[in-house]
Amino acid sequence: MTSRFSGVNDDFVRGVTLARENSADELGIRTERGRARWATVMVVSDGKAAEMPEVRDYVRGGNPDERVKSLIGHAVDALRFGAAAAS
Repeated sequence: MTSRFSGVNDDFVRGVTLARENSADELGIRTERGRARWATVMVVSDGKAAEMPEVRDYVRGGNPDERVKSLIGHAVDALRFGAAAAS
């Protein structure tokens, strides 16, 4: 299996994929799109998002599939505006 992520090895991707499935079930993420988004969150957080109480509470605080989408949007905004503020 060849990793499509630059700088990320296959074992890491496999581990995050397995962790994503378990944590997605625990968080109530049901749709394939929601699970794909959750996988993205897990990759960018080095698999730590599932262990963060504030992330878990946020995702569980409404429709989990929609909350994951929103979480990614918040992260992108923080990165975008954080980069602009640092310039």
